[in-house]
Amino acid sequence: MDKKNKRILAVITSILAAFILMVGLNTNQVQAKASTTSQRLVKNNKPGENDFFVSAKWVQNQLKTNKKTVVIEASYGPGKEYKKAHLPGAVHMDTMEIETEANNWNILPAATCEKAF
Repeated sequence: MDKKNKRILAVITSILAAFILMVGLNTNQVQAKASTTSQRLVKNNKPGENDFFVSAKWVQNQLKTNKKTVVIEASYGPGKEYKKAHLPGAVHMDTMEIETEANNWNILPAATCEKAF
């Protein structure tokens, strides 16, 4: 690849990174398809029933204070990234256990997920 193409690639990569960062910083609420419950990103150390995405500090504290806490590294497939590195004590879960193409990749009913977890 010549210098001109390398520069173009660098500019495009920078623009994409900035866009991803802007979108990530402006995300406060998400709502799953066909769901009436809005879930919030946790902004403090007291997650509520419908909250998700907690801080690493919260997880560390939870692991220390509640021995029943389980960290799940969820990814599609056999867990190649999990095998490379994961939080100590984390277990791998193939996302195919809780979602399907037939369900538009939305999370399956709670009873199905409960069995998988």
